[in-house]
Amino acid sequence: MKSAAIILALGTSGAVSAQPAAYLGTRCSESEDIHVEPNGVGFNEHTVCTWVDAPTINPVSVHGVIACQNIYILDASTDPVTTEILDQGTRHLRMVLINNIDMDVYLDRVPIGRFGACG
Repeated sequence: MKSAAIILALGTSGAVSAQPAAYLGTRCSESEDIHVEPNGVGFNEHTVCTWVDAPTINPVSVHGVIACQNIYILDASTDPVTTEILDQGTRHLRMVLINNIDMDVYLDRVPIGRFGACG
């Protein structure tokens, strides 16, 4: 179940001054993946997070507080689709670029893994 749909804004605030493009795209670890795009960040296929405040972005890292939810589709045949949403509270997210491919990711200052090329 490797697909990510994280929704975190990396370009909607004046606080964004570095090169956010370096963080964009999908990266994988051995057990999960992270997807970062201009309008958001996601973990795997069901965890969706939004920045509580604009993240701090610099040439080597992005960090800030995120509010996350796990979203599960219970019945895709209904209109609208029936979902279950579980609030996961707020966490501190930090992404540190190691090179052009690899990035270390921390939640609440605890490393969750090195994310690199998927494949």
